[in-house]
Amino acid sequence: QKLQDLGFSWSLRDSIFNDTLLALKIYNDMYGSSKVQRSFVVPHDSDDRWPEALRGFALGEKLHKVKYLGTFIKNRPDRQLRLEELGFDIPPRFAVVARDQGDRQAGHNRVVLNENEEN
Repeated sequence: QKLQDLGFSWSLRDSIFNDTLLALKIYNDMYGSSKVQRSFVVPHDSDDRWPEALRGFALGEKLHKVKYLGTFIKNRPDRQLRLEELGFDIPPRFAVVARDQGDRQAGHNRVVLNENEEN
């Protein structure tokens, strides 16, 4: 219970998504963009802005899988929104959440079925 209270995730998939999100945030802070080249790997050098646990993390490859395979985000509007908040573009074929200005101001999300999904 103590680990859960600290935010520890028992799911490898959740852990990798959280690492991807953290690495994207740091990348965005450093370079002012969420457009990451597929070949980008978090450097192993001594740049203190990168946590040691993320050094060598293949961020570009992870985001490529998000964008082209829907890894981590299929039917997960919560994850889609977290990525969008960092400026990452969710491909329309995977997007399941639509927000308009009124909903955003009120703090409400509308779930929209993806045209490519069966009911």
